[in-house]
Amino acid sequence: MKNRQPARLLPLLLIALFALTSACTSGASSVLNTTPAPGVIITEDEVITPTFIIDYPAGWRVITSAAGQPISITLVAPGDCELIIASTVNLNAPPFSPSCNRKDVKRETHLARLDNGVQIVLAGVARESEYEAFLPVWERVIASVEDPLLRDLPDVTEAASSGG
Repeated sequence: MKNRQPARLLPLLLIALFALTSACTSGASSVLNTTPAPGVIITEDEVITPTFIIDYPAGWRVITSAAGQPISITLVAPGDCELIIASTVNLNAPPFSPSCNRKDVKRETHLARLDNGVQIVLAGVARESEYEAFLPVWERVIASVEDPLLRDLPDVTEAASSGG
């Protein structure tokens, strides 16, 4: 006589497994759908936010502000000393990298006014020894700031929520 109990349990196990995985999936998607910040798209050479677009130099890292905070983009050069910050809010203090000696840096600031009236605050810092090489990079970045509404772009919020 063959034992048929495992065959009877298989449909019940499959139903239980399906129920567990369905619950996990629906919970995760509801959390992702309620993320409190607009999306940011980072391409090979630019950062696109709902408020502004900015180019960044090859080899530099891009750090975005936390979800739910005003939009702020930090560009970090290899070596972590040269920084450029672009923000929709005033910066309380100029940027500074803990990788650098505070006495050995020069700082730059710039206020970009977009055609739509939005103001983007930019601040940059570089080692004094690297300052001459930093200035053309700084000037290219501040010249690149533009209003995303002037381009035919997908809605950043929709692109971020759909995974790209």
